[in-house]
Formats: sequence, C-alpha cells, structure tokens
Amino acid sequence: MSEAAGRLGVNTATIRNLVAAGYLQEVQKPHNSSERWLVVDEKSVESFSDQFISAANLARSLRRDTANLCRELYKDGIEPLILMATIGSSFVVRMLVERDVMTQ
Repeated sequence: MSEAAGRLGVNTATIRNLVAAGYLQEVQKPHNSSERWLVVDEKSVESFSDQFISAANLARSLRRDTANLCRELYKDGIEPLILMATIGSSFVVRMLVERDVMTQ
C-alpha cells in the first residue's frame, strides 16, 4: 500500500479510500497470511496513474499553489474527478490538464 501511495503521491488513507471507491483493486491475500496491510494491485495503480494526477502533484510540477491551480482549472472547465471530501485528495484527468496546460 505504501508503494501505491508513493507512486500516486498521496497518503495510505487516500489509497484505502480509492480502493473502497473502486478506483483501485485490492489483491486478495492468502488465507494463512498474517499480513494486516491492504495489498493493492499494481496494474490498477499504474492504470489510475496513467489516467489521473493529483492536484497537489500537478501544482508541484508546475510550481504553483494547489488551491489557485484548482480554481484556474475549474474556470477552464476542468473539475476534479475525485473530490477531496470523499477520497482525501483531488485528482484531475491527465489528458484534459495536459491539453489545457499546452494551450496556455
């Protein structure tokens, strides 16, 4: 789970929320496993990462303030796909953001 959090640039609570919401897939552990951590399917993390970027990571890469960037994206018609209140982080569709950033 910590690897998935690192890959997406979020905390483990957000990973748990993404699994619960169906955005990431959990790997079933063997019945005799004493592992108490959630194990997340690597391919689902990769697929999610290919499609979405967290608003915080996007802002960091653009050297911008997250809140201001989100307001600007919203004004440009790009709304977060996953809201902070339900998941713990805001994510935006990479393709929309990349297209929007390229045209500015």
